[in-house]
Amino acid sequence: MPAEDIIAALPDIYALQKQSRSNAQQVMEQVLVRLAAPQCHALILEGISSRDHKIRALCWQLALNVFHWGPMEKIVRAIDSMDALLGQFVSADVINLTDSEVLELYARWTNIKVMQLRRAILLVVKLRQLRPDDELFVLALWDNSYTIRNLARGWAGAQAKKLTAEYQHMLANTSSIRKKLFSLEGIRLQKSAAMLDVCLGLLRDENAGIRKSALLTLCKINPEKLPEYVHDCIYDPSIIVVKECMKICITTGDLLQFSALEQVAKNRKTELIFFRQIIEYATHTIPWHGLHIVSLTELADHEVQSTIRQSLRSFLAHWSRRVIYGNPTPLQFKTISSWLSNEKLDAMGRSGSELRFIFDAEVNRQTKLAKDI
Repeated sequence: MPAEDIIAALPDIYALQKQSRSNAQQVMEQVLVRLAAPQCHALILEGISSRDHKIRALCWQLALNVFHWGPMEKIVRAIDSMDALLGQFVSADVINLTDSEVLELYARWTNIKVMQLRRAILLVVKLRQLRPDDELFVLALWDNSYTIRNLARGWAGAQAKKLTAEYQHMLANTSSIRKKLFSLEGIRLQKSAAMLDVCLGLLRDENAGIRKSALLTLCKINPEKLPEYVHDCIYDPSIIVVKECMKICITTGDLLQFSALEQVAKNRKTELIFFRQIIEYATHTIPWHGLHIVSLTELADHEVQSTIRQSLRSFLAHWSRRVIYGNPTPLQFKTISSWLSNEKLDAMGRSGSELRFIFDAEVNRQTKLAKDI
């Protein structure tokens, strides 16, 4: 069997261990002997960069048996393979490198995709004081990995003003969406009241992702005004921001105003994703408020209503079986009763009967309440 075919068949060969451990061991011993031949070394190295992750991993195991790599060569090979697992595997070897080798890897920082390896290099550089602390701080603060950015925040320690200054400078001077999002992330973690005005201004940024992140940051910094921020952003032109408003209210338990959602529903009557989010929000809020909100699906166009019909029926079936606590306001009950007409209740079968029973009980309650008054 040609060596090239053996490399390609490695995953199947290793899988033999699940069928017969003794036979698989004999086969693997023969494979190792065959691939250990000098003429096969190039194929093993080529296999480390294979598109098949199993072949990459298995060729790496073979390479460790065949070659006698030092820590530096092992790390460079893992970087060149672009395999995340191999990068994680060799990150522990960084501590064994010489200063010059560590700095060589540090110079390749932007080409190292594995977070664990970048983190290991950064820590060793800082430990040995091979580069200025401020340089390492800035590099880590804008890294793509949350873990490494958090490392920089830890280095800043009690110097909160240092972090705030970096974030403020970046928000004011960069066109990079990524770095603006990282800045807002940091401000959110800091809960820096000094940045309230900056974040309020970003609610009008041209990028929807920035507006969404600014909303989250404001709600974290100043939770007392959360309903105000959410109701301001519910009219945002991007569905991304509108969805986030509903998610925030699901998490916090704050209630979205019916009138605000009604206006949004009128403007988004053709947007399926909005009405699906309406149902999702209503599922997680208090019963009568949720049913009132779901009545807004009546405003969707015919195509959207047809698409969400099953989701709506599932919601109503779930609602009718919930513990219905609290009472609707007369306005809520009037809107709900008008939307869920007798014809619609009849078409819903058992769920419709359960809803009618709840509605009749509410009518009796409101009638008795009116007489008492």
